[in-house]
Amino acid sequence: MYNDEEFREEMGLNPPPLIIDSMPNLERIYCNLVANKKLFGNLIYDKEVTFLFGSSNAGKSLLAYAIAEKISGGHDFLPQLATEKFVSVLYIDCELSMMHLKKRYGGYKFNKNFHRAELNYEYKGSVVDAISKTMEKEKYEFLIIDNLTYLQNDCETGSAAIDLMHRLIEIKKKYDCGLLVINHMPKRNPKEPISQDSMSGSKNLSNLCDAMFAIGQSYKRDWEFLRYIKQVKCRSDAKPEDDKIVLVQVMDTEPFLRHTFYGVGFEKDYLQADGRRSDIQDYEIKVFELSANGFSTREIAEKIGVSHTTVNRTLKKGEQLKL
Repeated sequence: MYNDEEFREEMGLNPPPLIIDSMPNLERIYCNLVANKKLFGNLIYDKEVTFLFGSSNAGKSLLAYAIAEKISGGHDFLPQLATEKFVSVLYIDCELSMMHLKKRYGGYKFNKNFHRAELNYEYKGSVVDAISKTMEKEKYEFLIIDNLTYLQNDCETGSAAIDLMHRLIEIKKKYDCGLLVINHMPKRNPKEPISQDSMSGSKNLSNLCDAMFAIGQSYKRDWEFLRYIKQVKCRSDAKPEDDKIVLVQVMDTEPFLRHTFYGVGFEKDYLQADGRRSDIQDYEIKVFELSANGFSTREIAEKIGVSHTTVNRTLKKGEQLKL
């Protein structure tokens, strides 16, 4: 007696394991191909798996929300990075609470093509399974996942990273969509440039994705308030210029808290020099970053582990130094 799998195999109902075509037929296939469109300059293309990574409190989520609004047809916070088509976006947010969202975006009306989702903790399946089931019902053109930890918590191992990337690539191909996955960057030497190896997790993540870009912290004296965006991998464009960066700064002005264009430059000019100013401590930089991202002085104190008075004193110091 056949079991179900044997019956499907006998009747030819199972999909073939490989799709084979003759090389001469490729020319016909080429004619029907359409190049992927730029969504965020040459940093993000549609129908690709892209990683955005950076250190803690670098502003990854802040940047990702602004990107989602831009590519869905809303406010264009960085017109210098072209968007060749608008897409429907689903932002799967495992990081920010509704209170944080209110502080950052309260009163702003986002584009109708931009949707946000949170995890339903009553759902017992994996996040990747939840995404697949959602895409079966709602055909979003672009997914933003914040962040990698909720997809797979052991991506330091090669096999786990490969399994995850296979699932993400499967989603990309099955639903004909693009994905932006936010990831962390472990503590690194601030004198060294950001590279593919700077991202957390197994090397297999960077090997199997289509593109990667990072948001870094400026260590240039008197320019510590700046962030920079750097491309580190791109399959759809020319090889990234190793040192070229886009400089941005966080602005809490209308229409919402976001990064704004400051200029272009070279990463080597914004790395930590041997003579880095000694009057700015690492914890003080974190205070400035968290304050710029909308956290209250009490929240900053709890996150960094200093007193409320220390936070206030540091913010006053920042005002005096114009940081």
